[in-house]
Amino acid sequence: MLYLNNRPVDVTIFPDNTSQVWKIPNLPELQQLKLVEIKWGFTSEGEIAHLGQLKMLLHANLIRASLHLTYLPYGRQDKDIGNESTFALRNFAHAINALAFEYVEILDPHS
Repeated sequence: MLYLNNRPVDVTIFPDNTSQVWKIPNLPELQQLKLVEIKWGFTSEGEIAHLGQLKMLLHANLIRASLHLTYLPYGRQDKDIGNESTFALRNFAHAINALAFEYVEILDPHS
């Protein structure tokens, strides 16, 4: 679940199971802030799409954002394994870094 300045972010799920983050409440007030905080209480890896949409929506409205993760998905995988599996933590980190948050804070990174 995503939270923007401690308010839940609504996600619309369409019949084809795609989703959309839009219509951020209190947009004018958020635009007056120097920085907003997105908290991600990870429940599924599909939420990365919602996070990306939210970040791009904020960026389009000239709102800078930080990210607070309460849990680091794939945090226990700290190295390449081999041809039998991917390095999921590296892929996840690349996706988060590509969103260009002002900073990212992780409560429980594990390793």
